[in-house]
Amino acid sequence: MNDGLRLVLQGVCHAYRDLIVLQDIDLVGEPGEVLVLVGPSGCGKSTLLGIMGGLLSPTAGSVRIDGTIPDDCLNPLTYVFQDFALLPWRTVAGNVALVLDKLPRAERAARVAEVLALTGLTEFAHAWPRQLSGGMRQRVGIARALAVRPACLLMDEPLSALDAQTRDLLLEEFVALIERARTTTVYVTHNLAEAVRLGQQIVVLSRRPGRVREVVRIDRPLAGRSAADRDLLEIEAELWRLIRDDAVAAEREMEHAPH
Repeated sequence: MNDGLRLVLQGVCHAYRDLIVLQDIDLVGEPGEVLVLVGPSGCGKSTLLGIMGGLLSPTAGSVRIDGTIPDDCLNPLTYVFQDFALLPWRTVAGNVALVLDKLPRAERAARVAEVLALTGLTEFAHAWPRQLSGGMRQRVGIARALAVRPACLLMDEPLSALDAQTRDLLLEEFVALIERARTTTVYVTHNLAEAVRLGQQIVVLSRRPGRVREVVRIDRPLAGRSAADRDLLEIEAELWRLIRDDAVAAEREMEHAPH
């Protein structure tokens, strides 16, 4: 068994007043693995991520966390969002250090240096966010998340705001970081190529109310995968087959929704 937290969801449901968003979700995020959530727009992926990370309480059901949290972990459940959420008046190093204020100064500086090196940002430590590209700003967000040494990383479409070339480059960096850290990770995406590149367990949600339509496992090391691998392309096509009709219906719903 890998080190890390196990997330166990049983019978999770969620509603906003009369609108049922999620229904009867049973899932297990295994220690040290990447669980990817995919599905049509509006199926409740981000809501489910919020429930898994404790930002939202489910209307029904339970979320259980099994495992031991390491002593050096400052924030067991840590988010990376699609917007970079950097403070413009702080440097790169200052933004990363923001989450380490409980540590002594020397230890804080050491952790900042460690994660900047890990994410290729050492030479940009004293740069301001406005001086960085979108990809570089997202790297800072990832460095900040890693600085707390999370037991579980929750990533909500972290690459969706980037251009295709930057997204592909950063995806490869994600693979290397996740492989190295062996942190339990939950990753939300609309991009099925990302899903098969990163996921050991891919959970396909139906259109609202979101239910688990299927769980697809890929028992291959992340480091050995390529976007051109025939088996991954076949899984990507199968994922699209599972989602396609719901995606079309969800788009039609959005087109006819009152503005």
